[in-house]
Amino acid sequence: MNVDNSKIRLVLDIDDTAINSSEQMVKMINKQYGTNKTIKDLKDYAYKSICRNISEEMKYNMFDSIEFFKNVKFKEGFLECCEAFKDEVTFEFLTKGRKLNLTAKYDWMNRYFPYDFGYYGISCDNTKGHNDLSNAVFIEDVTQNLLESNAKVKILIRNNRETEYNRIEPNSGIYAVDNWEQIHTMLDFIIHKDRSNFF
Repeated sequence: MNVDNSKIRLVLDIDDTAINSSEQMVKMINKQYGTNKTIKDLKDYAYKSICRNISEEMKYNMFDSIEFFKNVKFKEGFLECCEAFKDEVTFEFLTKGRKLNLTAKYDWMNRYFPYDFGYYGISCDNTKGHNDLSNAVFIEDVTQNLLESNAKVKILIRNNRETEYNRIEPNSGIYAVDNWEQIHTMLDFIIHKDRSNFF
């Protein structure tokens, strides 16, 4: 992907940032294990707070499945935010997964995301910190991925939930928001009101 230097690089995680992965996962776990949990019950990345018997392999199998990609949807407000800034940013997705998941995720985004985008898929045991984001705004739902990044601006989307993986310490250099409406407001401030101080 050729980067337009007149535009701001907007680098986006996919799962629970662009799409409602965990909401879909909770539904699939309830169906598979006979549980009756909601997204509000999710407290951990392994989904043990939804079903303590779920294995890592089963979790990844669900993420890889046809059912997952058939039912997953964009996060509320995500496409509206992208539409608002499509002429002022470049879109890049940076996501983790197994090979099958990464391929399926790219195909899904290519089918449903209406704008040109770059795509970087990395294995589950790799770090997003290896990608140079020094001139980018990076939006992500996992604090550790932001801490490992060299992004110019780091935004944590917490999805109105308190979990073990989205806590932040004071002076971490991370801006915390709950939803895409708040991200829209922040991007508007960065791009239109205070761009020189950020870039």
